[in-house]
Amino acid sequence: MEWTTERRYRRYEDWSNDEIKQIKEKMAQSPWHTRYHVEPKMGLLNDPNGFSYFDGKWILFYQNFPFGAAHGLKSWVQLESDDLVHFTETGVKVLPDTPLDSHGAYSGSAMQFGDQLFLFYTGNVRDENWIRHPYQIGALMDKDGKITKIDKILIDQPADSTDHFRDPQIFNFKGQYYAIVGGQDLEKKGFVRLYKAVDNDYTNWQTVGDLDFANDRTAT
Repeated sequence: MEWTTERRYRRYEDWSNDEIKQIKEKMAQSPWHTRYHVEPKMGLLNDPNGFSYFDGKWILFYQNFPFGAAHGLKSWVQLESDDLVHFTETGVKVLPDTPLDSHGAYSGSAMQFGDQLFLFYTGNVRDENWIRHPYQIGALMDKDGKITKIDKILIDQPADSTDHFRDPQIFNFKGQYYAIVGGQDLEKKGFVRLYKAVDNDYTNWQTVGDLDFANDRTAT
């Protein structure tokens, strides 16, 4: 089977029950199942994301394309743990189901605010000409696992960046919330841009500047 672009980015709801059954049956026949690592129920396991402590449990998501060992229309799948050794999949997912993440929920991070977990991630969007638009966006997860997406772009692609601009990492430094985002400039050199949450509001970010790697502008 050839993993064409059309097949990789086919909407989740367009996969039939018979196709999903066949995928599960094929997976069950594989001799390569893990014994002590996290394994997806279906498809590709990619980047770990959103590692955090929330509601008395360790929370971890992984990026998943559920229909095969290929990079395609990705979502996040949640795991939780009491001991950081045994992880249980919860069924909670961040799906690529809005105009701001229509072609994939890409990598990011998480942090608790109040009684909710803020998920900060890159929404991968392709237009009709297949040009990528990376949006740094967010969602909130409550203690019951309900996810509510924030309906606006939190950090847009800067003018001096290519479409390789993604993976926001949020952190707290001396009581102030910051985030870093990795990118590629127009000379195709890597940079890491620092942002500050205005009044510690995770929906309002302003640019601080780039981290100084004067001796290592890595080509990407």
